[in-house]
Order: sequence, then C-alpha cells, then structure tokens
Amino acid sequence: DGSNQHVFLYSNPRNISNELLANVANEKRVKGEDLEFFPLQMIESKLANKEEFVVAIVQITNVDIIESNCSLDEEYLIASQIRKRLLKILDADDLLIQYFLGTFLLTKTITRYNYQNAISSIEKVFEKPFEIRDKQFPIIVRIGVSSLSRRVRNSALLLRQTKMAIAALTHFGRNGTLSYDKEIDDYLLRYYSILESLPNAINQGEIEVFFQPIIEIATSKIVSCEALSRWNHPLLNEISPSEFIPIVEKNGHERALGVYVFQQAVAFLNELDSLQQGSISVSINTCPSELQDVNLIPHFVKTLTQYNIKHDRIIVELTERTLLTDVDVAKKVLGGLRKERIRVAIDDFGVGFSSLSYLHDLEIDLLKIDRSFIKDYPKEDDGVIIKAMVGMAREFKVPVLVEGVETEEQLEFIKSLGVQYYQGFYFSEALNQKDFIELFKKNS
Repeated sequence: DGSNQHVFLYSNPRNISNELLANVANEKRVKGEDLEFFPLQMIESKLANKEEFVVAIVQITNVDIIESNCSLDEEYLIASQIRKRLLKILDADDLLIQYFLGTFLLTKTITRYNYQNAISSIEKVFEKPFEIRDKQFPIIVRIGVSSLSRRVRNSALLLRQTKMAIAALTHFGRNGTLSYDKEIDDYLLRYYSILESLPNAINQGEIEVFFQPIIEIATSKIVSCEALSRWNHPLLNEISPSEFIPIVEKNGHERALGVYVFQQAVAFLNELDSLQQGSISVSINTCPSELQDVNLIPHFVKTLTQYNIKHDRIIVELTERTLLTDVDVAKKVLGGLRKERIRVAIDDFGVGFSSLSYLHDLEIDLLKIDRSFIKDYPKEDDGVIIKAMVGMAREFKVPVLVEGVETEEQLEFIKSLGVQYYQGFYFSEALNQKDFIELFKKNS
C-alpha cells in the first residue's frame, strides 16, 4: 500500500498459541535463545530506539468454528482482512506477526497518556464481523497486553508478560482484554507450583487426612467423622483445600487423591478398632469424574477387605452436582454401593439446585444440609429455609446432618427441629489422627 509497514507470516514449532502455559509460568529466568528469536530481535530494536510501546497477543477463540465453515482460501482472506485492519491502527515501525490463522503478535506505539486509547484501538478492530463472499464471520478474541516498555526494558520479559496475560484469560475461560500485572504472575506461578507438586504430594503422603467429628444430637456422642485433606507444602506452607481441590479436579488428579484418602480413612478405622475405642463410621467425599471409574467400587471393597472393616462403616458423600452430572451413571453407582452395603450421603444439600425430584429416584442414607443455611442464624436468618429442608427430609424418611454448627444457639435450634446429627466448630474442627483419638476417648 506504499507505506513502510511490514507483516511477517511466522511459523515456529513452538507456536505461541499452543505453548504449554506451565512452561511459561515456571520460567524463572527468560533467556533470548529460549524464546522466539525473531520477535525478540524486533522488540529489542524498538527498545534500543527509546520508543514507548506495548506488546500484545491477539488470540482468536472461535477459530475452530471459522475453520469448519471456511475453505482454505477463505481462511487466507479472513487473515488478510485482520492484518489490514490491524495495520491501520499501527505505526509504520510497529511489529505485526501472524502465527497461523488464530494468533497475532504486535507492538503498538503509544504516547505517555494514551495507553487505554491504544488498547481500545486494538479491541475495535474486532468489533465488526469480517465479510467473505457474502458470508459474515464474527471474530471473538482474547488480547493479552504487556506492561509499558518504559517500565520494562527487556524484550524477553515484555513478551513473557504478554504471554502471562493471555494465559490468565485462557485459564479463567474469559474473552476480552487483560493487561499484565504482578498479581497475574504471582497467581499463575503459585497455581502451577501447586499443580507440579500434586503427584508427589499424593504419592509421598505429604497431603495429610484430618477427621472432623460428627455428633449424634440425642447422645452428644461422636458416631462418625468426615475425612478431609490438609496440605502443608514444604515451600508454599499451608494450602487451603478451597485452593488445591479445584486444581486437583481441573487437572485430572481427583481419582489419585480419592484412592489415597480412602486408603488413609479405612486404615484409621482399623487403628481405632485395634485401640478398642469403639465402632464409628467415616465419610468420604467423591467428585463427579470418580463415578466414571469402573474400579471405584471394587477398590472400596478391596480396601475394606484388606483392613477387615465392615462396609456399612463407610459413607460416600456425593454433592448434588456430582449426582446430577450424569443421573444414569449416578444411579448405577448408587446401586452398586447399596449392593455392597456402603452408605451414601448427599453433601452440601440445598446449594445450587432447585428441583428435588431426584430424591424420589435415589435411595439416600443421609442428607447433609450445607453450612450456608445455618451460619447466619439467629442474627440475620430466622431459620425458615432450614426448617423446610428438615421437614422435607422427614417426608422422605431420610436422616439429616447439619454442617457448620458454631454456637449453642444454633445447636438448640436444629435440635428443636428433630435433626439427628451435626458437625462444626461448636464441637470440634477437623483434627489429625492423634488428636481425634484423644478427643474420641474423652467423648466415649
């Protein structure tokens, strides 16, 4: 078009759009030879000229739809239109590199006060659909933006920051634009440090199983406990279950953790028996994907047999989400558990699901009402909802346990409703095996 602008069509085995995020997130020192040399060379040249700019990665998130609805030459035409639109908002010495159809790397020259305007100009490129041969193609993008070049005078670091920003958008499943900041970096570094450590933590017993007492209200005695994972990481210190359990489930480690926790829980029951401390049961949490494992119930049976533990001393806790992910599979698993005389509880009952029709079809041994329904009683909650839940469970002839009881007032309230069991800090937090045994001795 007569200008001095250049577009580079760039293919590299380490395609920027497919590179493993864990590799990027865990790079402590970024060396030029480890990354795409040509883009770094161009960015370094701009830094040498004392220019002020940002680096951006534009990733098309609906590229699969475009590819499935376009011929190859139509894909080229769309890519050409994207490049033309981008070139209109770039200065003559800016950089634009296309990595296949779906990913673009660019620099955008800015002045001291127009940072947001510069970012907005990139976003506006994709506001209108692209038209090819009477067909319109809306383009949905993620845009990761680095820090200002005047703050970072290192080309590899600028490129890495851009990658971290686009990686964070991908990680959270979000479209739109995200500018890099240290909080993003810290979060992703921690996330992938936890993920990297998980297999070894499970294999080496670094994740400890604690037990929270479950109390029978009529007798005030410990009749059961819930097995809960606790992780004291050697470098990151204590990691909350609310942080590491989602990482476990999202990255396919839930079955390994489930096998480990079950083994520890059954071994604990065996130890209690050997100390002649009385017979109690233990509850085990199970996530949706574990129901797909054909070896789930055989593993339960094998472990219980190994430790000579009666099957009805195990309560498998399934959330409503777990049950309803695949109702047919859930029914099959519940049938298998019942056949083996292993009990089943619905955990976190009442959270996130409005229809209770499934209770007609599934034989449940226990309903665990979520702590959110008792935590504000009586100051900010009159208890009407929990009262209705208990009444409904009575109609189904299913025993009820209330989680998260923290005050005597809350205990007296659920006692007046005829609730059979509770757990919560009012009696005890989750304890390690030694402390649980000591508490159990005193309570016996």
